[in-house]
Amino acid sequence: MWFEINKIKEIFFKRTADVRTRDVRTMKKRKALKYLINKYETNSAYTKHYLSHILRDHKNNPQFDLYIESELGSLKRSRAFMKSLCQEMRTDNLFMGKKCLDIGCSSGNSLIAFVENGASHATGIEICEHRFNTALINIGGCSRYVKRKISLLRADIQTMETMGIGRFDIIFCNDVLEHVENPMLLVRGICNLMKKTPDALAYINLRNYQHPENIIHEPHYDIPGMVLLPQKIAQEYFDFCRKDDTVKYEVYQWLSFRDYQNMFKSCGKRCDIYGSINPEMAGIHHIEVESNRILSEFGEFSARINLDPHLEKEIDKYINEYLSKMQRLANACREEEGIKELEKFYLDYVIYDINMIITSE
Repeated sequence: MWFEINKIKEIFFKRTADVRTRDVRTMKKRKALKYLINKYETNSAYTKHYLSHILRDHKNNPQFDLYIESELGSLKRSRAFMKSLCQEMRTDNLFMGKKCLDIGCSSGNSLIAFVENGASHATGIEICEHRFNTALINIGGCSRYVKRKISLLRADIQTMETMGIGRFDIIFCNDVLEHVENPMLLVRGICNLMKKTPDALAYINLRNYQHPENIIHEPHYDIPGMVLLPQKIAQEYFDFCRKDDTVKYEVYQWLSFRDYQNMFKSCGKRCDIYGSINPEMAGIHHIEVESNRILSEFGEFSARINLDPHLEKEIDKYINEYLSKMQRLANACREEEGIKELEKFYLDYVIYDINMIITSE
């Protein structure tokens, strides 16, 4: 199942001109609120709540603008992605009358988009108390029609298979797998919660940690090299870089598409990349050029923060291991010139996001 897809979610952490159109920190709160509601088409209660939170806790955070775009822009992205998904599946009714679930629903914007697209009911699961409370405020600010079709559960997604919440036609799980200690438990949970019907599916998205840009700009914290590290070393690196205790390190591990594909296969499900990769030799050269920046970017960053020499040496080791492995596969592609080698290289290094569609075998 191979589909073309616009990379809607790439705007998540890109430094675009649109993200920095207006600086709400310099505006009166009422004016800032009106501006954000108009820009992101979010409801007043939710926008006011998030604006107060981010001005209180992150006003001086260098990623302030990106946090705004990531949070408030998620409703527009959810709407756009669902429209794209319907187009690619060649149906106007993909969500119509369907029972939908979002695992790790955060502020609940995908749940709103599910209902707007005709879902009979949308359920959201969120473990974080702050995110769950934000979702309650967001859904509470919606129309009565939307509210009555949405359920919110605060629970651990790794134990949800025992919660008795039923089965679902469509399941979303975006930017979650890297945050769980045992991803296999979550994979099993997703499979158990899918209806046993031919058209039931799950859509899963997370960043491809092996893409050079995601190594240079870690998707959550923008700290170079962090995605390549074991959790213990990554935590130490994070603690050294960030003195702001309002931001926690919440990533357990990064895995590849094939790792997840094998997990779903072991549960009797088919896992395909959603999006055509169109492998060609030019892509290898592009990634090699991009990867040449990693060591220099890390070196400049470590010098700027005066990184502990022992930690710098340890991180440098993991970066060089990554570069060596990538170069070996690139050389094998040139020597073999086979589609399988090229496809493997693209899946490992070229795709920016890992978008997966899970269906029955």
